[in-house]
Amino acid sequence: MEISLIPTFFLNKIQIDDQSKIHLNVFITNVFILLFFFSMSGNLGLINSLPHFCFSQSILNFPCPGCGITSGIISITNFKLHNAINSNPASILIFAFFFIQLPLRLFALLRKDFSNKMVKVSKFMSYIVTMGLLVSWILNFN
Repeated sequence: MEISLIPTFFLNKIQIDDQSKIHLNVFITNVFILLFFFSMSGNLGLINSLPHFCFSQSILNFPCPGCGITSGIISITNFKLHNAINSNPASILIFAFFFIQLPLRLFALLRKDFSNKMVKVSKFMSYIVTMGLLVSWILNFN
C-alpha cells in the first residue's frame, strides 16, 4: 500500500537513485495525506458537502471494506478514537501505516543499506492493513 502522488518527471530532476526516488515520493505523499487529514480535523465542511457514493453499497447492497475510513481517520486526528472504531476499525491501522511510514522512509533515504528492508517492512504492513480491512468488513456483516 505504497501511495505515491508525485509525478516521476518531477523526481527525475533530483539526482538520486531510483529506489531513493520511490522512498522520497512515498514520504512526501504521506506528509500530504496526513496534513490533509489534520487540516480537516475540527472542520468537516468540505467533506460533508461532498456526496457519498459507494459502488458496493449501491449495486450489491452491502458496504465495501473501505466505507468509513475517511471519517475514521478524521476522528483519529480529532482524538476521538471511539468514533474511529465505530466508523471503521481499520482506519486506525491505515492511519498508523501512514504515520509509521514517515520516519521509516526518511531513514531509508538516509541509510541506503536500510532501503531493501524498508520495502519488506512496507509490504508486511500492507498485509496487516489488508487483513484489518477484511476483518473489519466481515465483522460489519454481523
